[in-house]
Amino acid sequence: MAKQTAKSAAAKETKTTSKFGGFSWSKLIYTLIVIFLYVPMVFLGVRTFLPEYTDYYEHPMYKDCYVYAPYGEESKCYDADEQTAMVEKRDQCLAEQQADQKAYDEAKRKYDTWKYLSVLGAAVLTLVLVMFLGFDVPIKVGLFIGSAAAVFIGTMQYFETESI
Repeated sequence: MAKQTAKSAAAKETKTTSKFGGFSWSKLIYTLIVIFLYVPMVFLGVRTFLPEYTDYYEHPMYKDCYVYAPYGEESKCYDADEQTAMVEKRDQCLAEQQADQKAYDEAKRKYDTWKYLSVLGAAVLTLVLVMFLGFDVPIKVGLFIGSAAAVFIGTMQYFETESI
């Protein structure tokens, strides 16, 4: 009885897969599940282990450099020496701000390079493991496509931060 049930189940499986030319919905579902789990987990892992510069509001705070040269005050008249001193203070403040911003951007670019390399390393490690470990075909395909998608997304993010 058990052999007959197994044979009939195998016959149904071959009928459903042969109808669509070997296509199996369950394999597609497994592949999609692996892809949709792998890609976010790679980026979540990168953000967990490399947490700096992940917030969009971490830029250096801007100082109000125009306090040194108030242009809107009509009640006060400044002589040429006072105006020159205020303009020099404002220009010095702006130069310091630009230097701080440039240092921040350079440090962020270096850090983003490490993030990109870690995503790339995780994808290569996954591909090597897929080649040597005996996973089912849908899982292998899902890990392959997922690692390719992670590298593609990571490359796009890397080029976005490296742009001038």
